[in-house]
Amino acid sequence: MNQFTSMQLASAIDMPDYVLDKFHAFELRGMYYPDDNPELDCLLRSLSDKEASKQAQRKLVEWLKSSPVDNAEGFGMLYCMLTCAARYSYPLYKQAGIDDAVFVATMKDFTRFTRESLSRFGRYRFDRDFWMYHHLCLTLFRLGTLEYEYAYDSSEIPEAFGVMACMKLHIPSDATLSVQAVDRSLEMKDEFLSQHFPQWLSLPMTCESWMLEPSLAQILPEDSRILAFQRRFKLVGVEPSEDWREFIFNTSPLPVSELPERTTLQRNMKHYLLAGGSFGDGLGILH
Repeated sequence: MNQFTSMQLASAIDMPDYVLDKFHAFELRGMYYPDDNPELDCLLRSLSDKEASKQAQRKLVEWLKSSPVDNAEGFGMLYCMLTCAARYSYPLYKQAGIDDAVFVATMKDFTRFTRESLSRFGRYRFDRDFWMYHHLCLTLFRLGTLEYEYAYDSSEIPEAFGVMACMKLHIPSDATLSVQAVDRSLEMKDEFLSQHFPQWLSLPMTCESWMLEPSLAQILPEDSRILAFQRRFKLVGVEPSEDWREFIFNTSPLPVSELPERTTLQRNMKHYLLAGGSFGDGLGILH
């Protein structure tokens, strides 16, 4: 494909019909149209520039607040980000010779987060713009079951890693952590970097995740896929975090004593916490 429109991209990444209807209404009303708004166009272009993307996301938040447009439930932001992906990020993919399948797989994170909001909040919404700008400036890619991000902002790299730049490995909520799937993703990462970003190949591969928390060895059975994944890393630290609420208990704000026990992991985790255990995010470097 030579180019995407915002709506074509939204369809290609399987955005829910409810959200597509919102986007269609935006277009009928002439909302969020960069050609008619130089300030918006500049912000969207900046989102695709890794040196400016972080600041552009913050400015876009303010632009949406001050503009007489509808950003209810974050759909205005979502539409703007997908417009950036279609208009500016995709041509950069093409220039770099990156396959369309990688582009679509990477942009499907927009859909994944939007769909997950339905189970968490009872309605579709988009609130991950603070994270998704990484996907727009060609520093983060979905390759198989895992995602890989080139990180060079020291403020976003824990001191425990002792580096100024690294490749961050991310574990999407829909990742399959079988040995075969993880091995294949790591192979895809090596192939992808060798072809497109060879300067990143020598960087250490780091991971910050609740899945690397060492106390999981007390919570999960020895043959757990999560523990097998954890053993791929050298642990260099643990940071305080309540990410486990989001990823294990679907963002439940309930007191620990009232957390659900629908899965073995939830039940064992709850009992561990009630017994006085602490839990954070493990920091690991891939062996």
